[in-house]
Amino acid sequence: MKKKLITLSLIFAVFSVLIAGCTFGREEEDNYLDAPVVQVKDQLFPQVFFRKYEGVKYLSVYRCEYDAGKKKIDTVNVGIVYPSNHAGEECRFQDRFFVEGTSYTYYGRFVMNNGEEYVTAESEVVKLTERATGAAYKEHNSPNVEYKKSDEAVYFLYDPAQKTLTVKDGEINQPVVAAEADSANITNRMILSHGNKRLAYEIGGLAENDTVHLISMVISDFPYGGKFTYKGLVCEYREKDANGKTLYISWSNMFAKVQLKDDSDRIYNEFDIDPLNVQNGLDYN
Repeated sequence: MKKKLITLSLIFAVFSVLIAGCTFGREEEDNYLDAPVVQVKDQLFPQVFFRKYEGVKYLSVYRCEYDAGKKKIDTVNVGIVYPSNHAGEECRFQDRFFVEGTSYTYYGRFVMNNGEEYVTAESEVVKLTERATGAAYKEHNSPNVEYKKSDEAVYFLYDPAQKTLTVKDGEINQPVVAAEADSANITNRMILSHGNKRLAYEIGGLAENDTVHLISMVISDFPYGGKFTYKGLVCEYREKDANGKTLYISWSNMFAKVQLKDDSDRIYNEFDIDPLNVQNGLDYN
């Protein structure tokens, strides 16, 4: 890598100062890798291009939202890129869940094979105000890019003995991101935190009575169990190459409007998994 690199812990030490004084995106300083380049061709999905580096395991992509006064109001983890699966000197991320009429910048966190982490500078701002027309894109609009509950009462029934979560009193509907042909690329993930880790675990459907089995989901990552906190749901779009290798993963904003309750109506957000001798989660830090 040609630029001076510093580890993520040191970056975070100065990150709050940068946020407090930022204008419209972070300045590209020597402490950051090259900023990604964002392209929007014919007002379709934003394409975010990152420079490739040697020894990268994966790249987490973040999207920053700015208000009309150019103030940063939110930063969201929106996906993962696997640079080794991309040809050439760049790797591409496609944001399938952006909201129209909103000002965004993008940046990345490179996670190396040796465990080190490096952050890029923020991109230039991008804002899409009009969508392309046609069957593939007509349903992609601001109201459709997050989950919806079929009824306000929908919740997850938590079984403390079996460590399961079951959808009750309705269903949870997925976001719409493109044409029906893309449905095979869409899955649901549940965000759980454990200590200082936050992971996105693939789950099945979210129709009424669909069940998430927590033990089998997390135990390969955490064989000693422990305390887990439920954060919410993200919808995942996964693009693969002709050989079936994942190029990138794009996530919706986290949906945290579904409560966890047991059969006595007690509300949960934490649960314990006992140690078992039995790597499914993707990095959502």
